[in-house]
Amino acid sequence: MKNKLFCLVGKSASGKSTILNDVLSKLDIPVLLSNTTRPPRENEVDGIDYNFVDMTDFDTDYKNENVLEYDCFRIDNIRQTWIYYTKKTDLLLPTTSQIKIVSPIGLAQLMSNKELRENIVSIYIDTPDRLRQKRYLSRCTSPDNMNDRFERDEKAFEHLFTDYIIINDENTSINQASKQLIDIIEKELRN
Repeated sequence: MKNKLFCLVGKSASGKSTILNDVLSKLDIPVLLSNTTRPPRENEVDGIDYNFVDMTDFDTDYKNENVLEYDCFRIDNIRQTWIYYTKKTDLLLPTTSQIKIVSPIGLAQLMSNKELRENIVSIYIDTPDRLRQKRYLSRCTSPDNMNDRFERDEKAFEHLFTDYIIINDENTSINQASKQLIDIIEKELRN
C-alpha cells in the first residue's frame, strides 16, 4: 500500500468543502489545509477551513521555497488579489495519506512535481451550473461576483483531466456524494 494525496477539484459552489467535511466525519484521513490571504467568510474558522494568513506570510514561504502549489484570484470589484497555497512543510507524504481541495492550477503544479506525481489521486466534483448558481447566491454574493467567478471557472477547468469524477447534482445527497469519495479513497488505498 502506498500513501496517497487525494486532491479534490471543482468549480465554485460545487460542494467541495461540504463533501470533504462529511467524509472527514466518517473517515480518519488528515487534511492538507490550504493557506489563504483572503479574509474568512462567515462561519469559517482559522485552522479548520483554511489557515488565514497575510501577504507577508506568503512572501516568506515563497522566498524560503516552502510553497508546494499556489493560485491567485484577482477580485476586481474590490481591487484585491487573494492567494491560496499549500506549504511543503504541511505535506505528510510518504508517512501518511492526506486529502485537500485544490484549484486546477494547483493540481497542475502538484502533478508537475516528479516526486509527488505517482502518489496523487485527482477527483473532480461535477455539479450543474444551475445548482452552483443557487448555492453561490445563497452565500449572499452578488450576481456580478458570481458571473465573474463562473467565467473564470470555465477557463480554468477547460482542459482539466482527473482520475475520478463525483456527480453532485440535485439527485445526489451529500451522503451519496461523500460515499462516492470514500469508495474512491478506500479503493486507492487498497492498491
